[in-house]
Formats: sequence, structure tokens, C-alpha cells
Amino acid sequence: MVSVLAGCYLAGYLGLLFAPARLTWLWCTAVGFGSGAFPVALTLVALRARTAAGTVALSAFTQSLGYLLASVGPFLFGLLHDLVGGWTVSLLALCGLLVVHLVFGLWASRPRQIEDELPRAVVERPGVAAG
Repeated sequence: MVSVLAGCYLAGYLGLLFAPARLTWLWCTAVGFGSGAFPVALTLVALRARTAAGTVALSAFTQSLGYLLASVGPFLFGLLHDLVGGWTVSLLALCGLLVVHLVFGLWASRPRQIEDELPRAVVERPGVAAG
């Protein structure tokens, strides 16, 4: 699923890059399908934890870091446009970020649980620092 969604993004970005005036609706639709990666990421948070405490910890980490990183995206996209005077570099940057998207998406979708990655004391007594 992660690969398909990344492929949709890539098709949309490349279409907007190389044929922006033709089939624009198709490129935007492809990007729209690619944005299905966001609900998949939220679902993976719940699927990667066995306990409520694990879900809370994973959700807090992924969402705070994810929203922090995502908040600078539109600014940087526009800044690149203003610096070079066109959309080409911005769209190529998005294509490059798809590599990161794909690598981390495939890594996160591996069948494993967060509790398997944590020290036993943290899993058995959530909220108590392991010492």
C-alpha cells in the first residue's frame, strides 16, 4: 500500500512537472490518492502497538514529530519557488522527499509492535522510568 501511494504522488508530481497544462485534473487526482498515505500512517500507529500505553507513546512521538516536520513543508515549497522563480525545483524536491516517504513508510509497515522494541520495564510499568 505504501508503495502504491508513493507511486501516485510521483505520477502526480511528474505530471505537473512535465505536462502541467495537459491532464491537470489527472495529476491532481493522483496527488489526492497519494495523500491517502496520511490516514495509512495514522492507522499504522494503532497497528504497531499492543497496549493503550504503547499506542499513546507511539502516537505522541509520531504525531508531534510528523506535524513539526510537515509544518515547514509549505513554507519551504514556496521559498524554493520564490528563490528560483518557478515550480520545477519545488516539484523535484517533492519527488526527492518521496524517497524518504517510501523508505520510512516501508520500514513502519513491517509487522512488529512497539512493545517489542522497548525495555521490558517500560512495557510492564508504563509511565515509570526504567533505571
